[in-house]
Amino acid sequence: MKKQPYPSLVLLTLTALLASCGSSVQPTVSPLPVAHAPQGTLNKDLVNQSPGRWFVEFENQAGVQKLSAQSFTRLAAEQGISVKQNYAYSRLFNGVSITTTDQSIGDIASLPGVKAVYPVKLYKLESLKPQPPISPEIDTATSQTGVDVARTELGLTGKGIKVGIIDSGIDVDHPDFKGRIVAQKDFVGDTYNPDPDGEEAPYNPVTKPDPIADDCGGHGTHVAGIVGAKGKVTGVAPDVTFGAYKVFGCEGSTGDDVMLAALEQAQADDMDIINMSIGSFGSWFEDTDPYSKALNKAIQDGLIVVVSAGNNGDLGAFASGFNSALESTIAVANFENVSMMTPFFNANGKAVSLTNATGAAPLPTSGTLEFARTGTSSTTNDACNALPAGSLKGKVALIRRGTCSFHIKTVNAQNAGAAAVVIYNNQPGAISPTVVGTTPITIPVVAVTKEDGEKLDAMIAAGTTTLEWKAGVARFPNPRADLVALSSSYGPNQTLKFKPDLGAPGNLIYSTYPLEKGGYATLSGTSMAAPHVAGAIALMLEAKPSLKGQQEQVRTLLQNHSVPTVFPGTTLLDSTNRQGAGIMNVAHSIVSTTLAEPSRLPLGDVEGTITKTIRVSNRGIKTVTYDIVHQPAVGTVGVQPGKYSDKAATAVLSTNKISIAPGGSAVVSVQITPSAQDANGTVFGGYITMTAAGAATLRVPYMGFKGDYQAEASLTTTYFGYIDPEDKEFYIDTEGTEFNLAEGYKPAVAFHLEYPAEKVVFELVNGQTGQPLYSTGSVISEINHYYRNSTAGGVHIFDWNGSLKAAQLKAGVPVTKVVPDGAYRIQVRALRAAGDAQNPAHWDSWTSPVFYIKNSKN
Repeated sequence: MKKQPYPSLVLLTLTALLASCGSSVQPTVSPLPVAHAPQGTLNKDLVNQSPGRWFVEFENQAGVQKLSAQSFTRLAAEQGISVKQNYAYSRLFNGVSITTTDQSIGDIASLPGVKAVYPVKLYKLESLKPQPPISPEIDTATSQTGVDVARTELGLTGKGIKVGIIDSGIDVDHPDFKGRIVAQKDFVGDTYNPDPDGEEAPYNPVTKPDPIADDCGGHGTHVAGIVGAKGKVTGVAPDVTFGAYKVFGCEGSTGDDVMLAALEQAQADDMDIINMSIGSFGSWFEDTDPYSKALNKAIQDGLIVVVSAGNNGDLGAFASGFNSALESTIAVANFENVSMMTPFFNANGKAVSLTNATGAAPLPTSGTLEFARTGTSSTTNDACNALPAGSLKGKVALIRRGTCSFHIKTVNAQNAGAAAVVIYNNQPGAISPTVVGTTPITIPVVAVTKEDGEKLDAMIAAGTTTLEWKAGVARFPNPRADLVALSSSYGPNQTLKFKPDLGAPGNLIYSTYPLEKGGYATLSGTSMAAPHVAGAIALMLEAKPSLKGQQEQVRTLLQNHSVPTVFPGTTLLDSTNRQGAGIMNVAHSIVSTTLAEPSRLPLGDVEGTITKTIRVSNRGIKTVTYDIVHQPAVGTVGVQPGKYSDKAATAVLSTNKISIAPGGSAVVSVQITPSAQDANGTVFGGYITMTAAGAATLRVPYMGFKGDYQAEASLTTTYFGYIDPEDKEFYIDTEGTEFNLAEGYKPAVAFHLEYPAEKVVFELVNGQTGQPLYSTGSVISEINHYYRNSTAGGVHIFDWNGSLKAAQLKAGVPVTKVVPDGAYRIQVRALRAAGDAQNPAHWDSWTSPVFYIKNSKN
């Protein structure tokens, strides 16, 4: 039992709490993990805030004092406010980024000419896990997207187009970029990492830019190579020129104030396209903060911005995050490459692709072993129990995935004398297992696909089967070719906008890498899919210069000609909130003379039938006749992952055929009804597909939410407790606890958001009456645009330091009070996403048990 700060502070585990309530829910062991805990102090209420770092927005109205970066700093100094100016903005945002104390923010907000202040938020690059350098796989990826046709038959290379890479920089010495980096700026230096809680790199909020935007991390160089390398690797558009904008150190995070500065620089450098393979789960972008407003303005001003959709496919729906949640950006999903170059072994002379397991002994390059199996292709718990001693002596054990961990299976085989283990999947596709555990694994362990594992199982059952280890790599068909990668994030965004937009190959992509790290590497993720699209857009702009600066037209052409893929195991197409319009075909986008607008139909929430119209225009010289059909797609059920619906929506078309003369257009209306068999909360979708002889197929995808979005509760589970100052864990607590805040134990609330919340308000109320403390309000914190929890049992943590915001931080001076000793409760209210704050039905509410504040010494 942990030492308690007061005799009355009773620790209660979550198990006991649920039991006392008669709950049948499977309990979670206390302590609960702390998941992104915004603090209860003044306006520190946004996730991933960079300590002490703030945006300051200046007024821009007639009759109001105008500030500049210089006059603001001078004015702050005159008022005795110490600030360090990080960046001054003039193109996309009217204001500055500063570092100051949190106690100074109220004074800064009250300065004449200051419109608002906002906390700087932090974001990370996708994690890098390079595989051994192998033969180029961009070549096979370009065959999936029409890039090969655009280059070989249309003669396009991206010449004359500038692509800005806002990332970790580019290896400026790499021969594949020789002479083509025409603009560059390092904003941060190699050691910058503003995240005090980050594990990737030491905390260092001080920027030390270098004159050269060189890449020490590798991510930006790999991304740039996919866009347009020209050397050992040939990128999508090998004659583009680059702008390199380094916003990350070698490892760690960056702030959106840095990225806003990079956007302004890219605009000043006259970039045509920006690629930002930067994403994170849950960030809510709706043109309400400096960075998202700046990004929208950059697009309106003519930058075409391509972003990665994110790698949170295991977290379910509403996972569109930073950059990709913003409606104006082109968010790219990740599709599987058609082939892969991997290590392999021979089984009776036949090559079998393998993945080496993490934590196993090194992979041999020669030698033979006889196979033995520990189960069959239908065994669900293969090798989960101890195996007879010596039963596998000197043999390679074939083991099916399932029931227990890879480590347990391997330990059991190793203890039975196995010289190696081959684990095969129990579902389609490859796996990358880890056998790290308490017992060291001293034998090689590799994984193969379900298909290959079942073939091996049959071979062993039929007779002696020999494994021969081989050196090097070989090319294999990807068993998940053209399917959406399992890791690719699901939309829609938090307000039901259509996301992601479309897709490109991003798995198993071989591209450039910093020379000091080998020069080339294979990486996977939506980070690799986005630059494929950015490079393809460069080909489009070269072919059609009138498209420069026209992001919506570019998106429309790409979405019209994208090709959706099927959901594995069904004849239905995969969900639109997973693949968007499908995998792009840029050659068709370039040569097509017809257009369907809008190119996507975000239906929002649908309680019955909704009608939409599509206008098809003919810009060619011949009449085109289209046959029109509805292609249903799989739906996703609820927000948590793994639940799908094959019931599909229905669509009634106003016509099944249209003929359009040159220069003309036709309108098709479609009445879309979600399946009556689907539960409310299902995200459904499909495609309106138009085919014609001698013309490229046009498609318009749709996406909708069945039911009333605001009828779905956001705030669903809430606990009262405290954060232990020693281990930083959250502990469930009982009613009647007494807190002396000076001793470090602070009241806290753990709450689960099943759906995103428009805002979450924390208010202190009288412990006996339940009424607000002051007529001006008793708000502790008000958090706008809060993301949903990523798992069914996950919680957000809010802890309170005893201060009270009696007025919200706006243009005036906020009044911060410290409450007197007494009895209190914390009331939590969550406004459901896109809800009406004036409608009580759109709010979820919960009030804590009574607790006591006693700060006096008596």
